[in-house]
Amino acid sequence: MMILEGYKCGNLIPDEIANTIGTVYNILLVAVPIMIVLFGIIDFVKAVASGKEDEIKKNTSTFIKRLITGIIVFFVLALVKLVVNLIQTNNTSDAVECLNEIFGNN
Repeated sequence: MMILEGYKCGNLIPDEIANTIGTVYNILLVAVPIMIVLFGIIDFVKAVASGKEDEIKKNTSTFIKRLITGIIVFFVLALVKLVVNLIQTNNTSDAVECLNEIFGNN
């Protein structure tokens, strides 16, 4: 069997695609919390400036939803690895190794 260079995960995924996926995910891990904080500050400043109690309650609800979404984004890789480990097939270790190879985890 010929080993192809420029491929990851047992020669199934081209390096460019794997590197792009890993880079986008790493950017999201940094950008999502920053965006949540910035949008939360902007919303709360607007609500406090307007002085309306309903706006403050609405923005609190929106902020909580954003936090939950951010937590999901932050832990999606851990959740995927957990599900892969729970499946318990012969290829489970290969899948985890592939995820580690793409996302640069040890």
